[in-house]
Amino acid sequence: MSADAVNLIPDNLDFVYIDGNHAYEFVKEDIKNYWPKVKKGGVFGGHDYYNLSKAREVKKAVDEFVKENKLKLFTGNIDWWVVK
Repeated sequence: MSADAVNLIPDNLDFVYIDGNHAYEFVKEDIKNYWPKVKKGGVFGGHDYYNLSKAREVKKAVDEFVKENKLKLFTGNIDWWVVK
């Protein structure tokens, strides 16, 4: 589980890409756990943003995160990312 690994990861990463469990609550947890690991100016992103047949809940969780943190969302194909 990605939640088990979070404490092993340093807090000053240039890039974090999440692609874990696609259920809403797990995406929210991954975002909550790994966003603090990204340093200012770093990139935080993930997979399956536009893959609505497989992972509709990913888009919902990401959209909420972006809105709550007033971030600019970038997307491409099925990936998403923001700059901290």
